[in-house]
Amino acid sequence: MQIEMYKLNDIAQAVSDLGAPCTGVSYDITPNTIIYHFNLLSIKDLPKIKKIAGLLSAVLHEQVEQSTSDKGHFALVFLRSERGTVDFTTAYFSAQLKPLEAVIGQDNNGQYIKLSVDDMVSALCVGTSGSGKSTFLHTFINSLCCSTSVDKLGFVLIDCKRSELVRYDLKNCHLLCKTCTTPKTANGYLRTIVNIMQDRYKQMEARGINTCPDDFKRIVIIVDELAELMLSADKTEAQDTKTMLIRLCQLGRACGIHCLLCTQSPRVAVVDGMIQTNTPTKFALRTSNARESVIAIGHGGCENLLGRGDMFYKPADDVREIRLQVPYISAATIDKIHAKLPVRKWEEPKKDLPKKKPTLSERVKAFFSDKPITTQDCIDYDLMD
Repeated sequence: MQIEMYKLNDIAQAVSDLGAPCTGVSYDITPNTIIYHFNLLSIKDLPKIKKIAGLLSAVLHEQVEQSTSDKGHFALVFLRSERGTVDFTTAYFSAQLKPLEAVIGQDNNGQYIKLSVDDMVSALCVGTSGSGKSTFLHTFINSLCCSTSVDKLGFVLIDCKRSELVRYDLKNCHLLCKTCTTPKTANGYLRTIVNIMQDRYKQMEARGINTCPDDFKRIVIIVDELAELMLSADKTEAQDTKTMLIRLCQLGRACGIHCLLCTQSPRVAVVDGMIQTNTPTKFALRTSNARESVIAIGHGGCENLLGRGDMFYKPADDVREIRLQVPYISAATIDKIHAKLPVRKWEEPKKDLPKKKPTLSERVKAFFSDKPITTQDCIDYDLMD
């Protein structure tokens, strides 16, 4: 702690020498960064800070970024030489979750941020390979499974890559159906959920209510790779799937149906204006370039994230993003969680057993009657040698 305080004062002196006199206020240590907060002696020097951050990066040979501060006039963000991790178990118990809540990360102040399914509305999650998108999905799913009973929550998982979500088929008791692994199967399940949504609205109309009642099970639809559905070879089917997803994002919240759409490549062909508008909650991990960051959260910055769970979270009711570190959950932890939960037993379709071919004596007895057996009967029923 004394070392960091010494660095705070040392950096404040360096910034002052570079033309923006300031004093150190405090610092925050996160799993990925150390954030130093400063107050300027003259607020007119604030435009100089971006250039000074670039000069410090060149002198120190490490990445230094300017950031807004809730404790001072500005903050400078330094990357930690050794990145820390946030353990899922610690995050889950520290967040003290209520039913329908999930822990999604730790912020720069060391607080564990939790999210209610009802507040999420519908969400978009973007992140390139290695950004931590899969870890975020597992954290989100397992948080809800631990905090919410089966009669209150159900999942519909769509994983056309067959890489991440199919593992829950034999473990997760919250699944409403087996994981969809083809665009055609996903199209059929989404059509069923649209029908459920329409039926729920009819029930709500008959009961004279306009908010989701407690006796409606919340349905969370998670699409692991949206591009597989949007760019399907069958264009008619892809357009139909897109239309149903947009309808569910637009209308589903009031009757307890929520969508989490994930993609590695937030291109316009995949995430168009309608999907962006109807997914107000954003989970933005590292993107390949600034253009994808603009599509994801409306401005650049995601391309500079560190990967491995470093994420911007934008709530549906706020214009500002919160920088989080996603908790890490291992495959062994997932197995331990679901070992204590009831197992979903899928009913396999009954197969018709092949009919046993009757013996020669049985066939002869079948024809032993008052009617004489003709030669043609013997040919038809293989009674002749």
